[in-house]
Amino acid sequence: MVKLYGLFDVDGKPKGFWADDVYPPQPDGSRNPVIPELAVQITEYDWKILLSNGLARYHDGVISYVLQPPSPPPPPPTDAQHANRRITEGVVAAIDIVKQVRADLLNVPDQFNANNFVTVKNQLRTLTEAIIAMLEAQRD
Repeated sequence: MVKLYGLFDVDGKPKGFWADDVYPPQPDGSRNPVIPELAVQITEYDWKILLSNGLARYHDGVISYVLQPPSPPPPPPTDAQHANRRITEGVVAAIDIVKQVRADLLNVPDQFNANNFVTVKNQLRTLTEAIIAMLEAQRD
């Protein structure tokens, strides 16, 4: 059976691990001198946990876990990031308006006459007002 050793700082955080199949004991059975004297023998289970979980700590044969502090809030956007976001929002809004204009233009009759003039005029006014409103919103 392989003996495993771990060296830990004062907080129980692992500093290194050694296995006696890699660093075999001396002919007299004593620990290989490569393994630090302060390293303690640990179980394979403890070794696996300590390797796989950076929050695990080892104290006197017991594994505990440190609480990870909450992530700090993201920094506020810079002026450039704010401007870029507004530009992107403006482009998206403009694309939506242009798509609507294109769709509405399909409803405009090819021939104006007395019967459809008011309808066409209202459609074009609505489209123009939508474009102006979108552009003014981006100006602010």
